[in-house]
Amino acid sequence: MLLILSGISIAMLTGQNGILNRAEKANSETKKTEIIERAKLDILEKQLLNEGNITKQDLRIILDNYFTGVPAELPESVAELEALELTSKEGKYKVTVGEIYKGTFSQGTGGTNGLEKGKKVTGSNVEWADDTNEYPAIIPVGFCVVKGAGTIDEGLVISDVENDDMANTKHGNQFVWIPVNDYSKFHLIEGYYDGALDEMLSQETNPSREAGDTLNIAGSPMTKNSTEGTEESVAMYNSVKVNHGFYIARFEAGIEGVIDNYNLSSENEKVADGKTKPLSQKGVGVWNNIAWEGIKSDDLPEDYTANGAVKVARSMYTKSEACGVTSTLCYGVQWDAVMNFIDPKYETGECNTTTSFVANSQGKGNYKENIETTGYYVEKNIYDLAGNVREWTMEVCLTEQQVIRGGGFFNDRDWYYAASVRDTNLPFDAIDSTGFRVALYV
Repeated sequence: MLLILSGISIAMLTGQNGILNRAEKANSETKKTEIIERAKLDILEKQLLNEGNITKQDLRIILDNYFTGVPAELPESVAELEALELTSKEGKYKVTVGEIYKGTFSQGTGGTNGLEKGKKVTGSNVEWADDTNEYPAIIPVGFCVVKGAGTIDEGLVISDVENDDMANTKHGNQFVWIPVNDYSKFHLIEGYYDGALDEMLSQETNPSREAGDTLNIAGSPMTKNSTEGTEESVAMYNSVKVNHGFYIARFEAGIEGVIDNYNLSSENEKVADGKTKPLSQKGVGVWNNIAWEGIKSDDLPEDYTANGAVKVARSMYTKSEACGVTSTLCYGVQWDAVMNFIDPKYETGECNTTTSFVANSQGKGNYKENIETTGYYVEKNIYDLAGNVREWTMEVCLTEQQVIRGGGFFNDRDWYYAASVRDTNLPFDAIDSTGFRVALYV
């Protein structure tokens, strides 16, 4: 009798419909529901910001944050969309889009519907499509495509001021879309130095490196010389992966009310506390003599509270301000993506060291021993990637050194003649030859 009772008890606990299996199944369903509810809350937040509207592009970005199997283009058919099966990134639970969202979509005013250049986008993110690129650019809320702007391949320009033009006569902050059609190429790439490929990424001791595309980098395809990602870097990489691109400031960071080069003095160092936002405009004084700061250890940036270029760049735009982008100091991987956009041979290390702007920018920038205002030399609608001031990035190298890119205005140092060159400096050093550039992710 005892054996029979024991068998019954074990079956009740461990059988297919046993207590333990039912508890495990209930726990699994609870976790699955939690993931679905988080995605639903993100959708609701997007709708609240955009007058109750959401585009398929918005939905795709939100789904990609939580699930795998999200296609680059969501199905047009509502029935097909709702039946689309996805797998959660946490726990690998199977869900359908219909469990997360059922409803209509706003069409936006962009893409093939014809985005009106010079008119700021309101309501939601829209797509700007042209026939020259594999993927469209995402035009964020609060920005417009600049009048006279070219195609994506030519360097599509946006502005935060309506009716701005390529000459920047309306003095809006302007940015250029950098397409990343192949995400596998979005990684740190060796720059050029003194007419040849450098070795900053391949040196045995303390190679150049920065925060990666995930908090768990094991096996990640984008981890070449990258370490564990920060919350910011993970968000940036994810946006680039989903949207196939990001924005780079069209101009070096400038400062309001200054038409000559700006020298930060001890009396107004408080300007670098993020309360004064940087500019990306033509003909203003370059914001130089600003420290990088924000470093917490001898490896990667973790503390963004210190005054300096990191904090100032992050202050320019935040999504909490109801615009469609987040601003950061330019990452090294973004600088390399810009170089690869200008010369696609950069990723394979096959740039012509005589004719490629990426590998040899002699005569293609300001090297006159004095700093010029923003807007001196242009490539792909982006100004002053070489010459003028060198620019802080989020990369680190050696011990407690931050990587700076793009050469400087010294005409007696020929080895700087490469837009892709890397150099280093201590993060707390503010010097006249170094400034910074802002990047945006959607």
